[in-house]
Amino acid sequence: MIKTFTIQNQVGDNVSIINLGARLVKWDTLVNGQSRNIIVGYQDYELYRDDPSYCGAIAGPYANRIKDATVQLNGVLHKLAANEGNNVLHSGNNALESCMWQVKEHSTRAITLKYWLEDGFNGFPGSITFEVEYRLAEQTSQLKININAYSEKETFIGPTGHAYFNLSGFNANKTSLIDQHSLWLNCQHYTPVDDEGIPTGNVDEVQSTEFDFTKPNIIGSKLINHNYVVNDTNKASAVLVSPEQDLTLEVISGYPGLQVYTSDYLTSPLLPRQGICLEPQFYPNSPNVAHFPFYTTSPDHPFSEKIIYKLNK
Repeated sequence: MIKTFTIQNQVGDNVSIINLGARLVKWDTLVNGQSRNIIVGYQDYELYRDDPSYCGAIAGPYANRIKDATVQLNGVLHKLAANEGNNVLHSGNNALESCMWQVKEHSTRAITLKYWLEDGFNGFPGSITFEVEYRLAEQTSQLKININAYSEKETFIGPTGHAYFNLSGFNANKTSLIDQHSLWLNCQHYTPVDDEGIPTGNVDEVQSTEFDFTKPNIIGSKLINHNYVVNDTNKASAVLVSPEQDLTLEVISGYPGLQVYTSDYLTSPLLPRQGICLEPQFYPNSPNVAHFPFYTTSPDHPFSEKIIYKLNK
């Protein structure tokens, strides 16, 4: 059964989380005294059961793509559950986004959800326990997602949040797109991909390409579904500004990469380009590319990462 949980603060932020996929499904925030929902999603929460777009979900155990659905770890080749041709996307079908998470703690400003994956789930070695905390700041419009994972064996994981943002506001009757949003990225390089969306292994400069957002730039009609290399994880990796210039979103994380996706493949009842995903992550296919930053998770080295969404008005 899908259950909804709400957290809120004293400055008018109300965030809704559902147990299916530990999904962020709504974020109402006050802008000029009016409530505005900035999360793209389904009005009928039952539709998340068959959602092909990972809307608001915790994607994992490993977010993004892995080539040929295989990873070699300590001399052992692990075959994963391919779900995009010969490759795997977001860890295969029925991964974390499809699981019914258990609510461990719930208070006014925070909620912690937990899920346990058995050893060998979709080919991942070791049983893995995930805990995700969504926490609102008391006096500022800041939502922090703390993601922790504990494994019984050495394994390869890298989950992320997969929310689609539209800072103009989203509701069932509003069809504004993200083309007129302005985007700045703390990224001078990106990882180009082949025709299957798998990184080639190159790390190229964004300068003189359509992927250059080193200065604030209107998104326009660009189709972006690429991983960017974050310059400095101590600073915001991305800043998104509404067309009205009345709301700004900063994305902060310790992850070395950031997937930017302009949602060109959203399907009905949602619309293509109705939101933008800014997903902190390891680079796609990092476990298979020696020069891509990545670390394995083990009983002695549990996984811990944060994602912070900060609104400025």
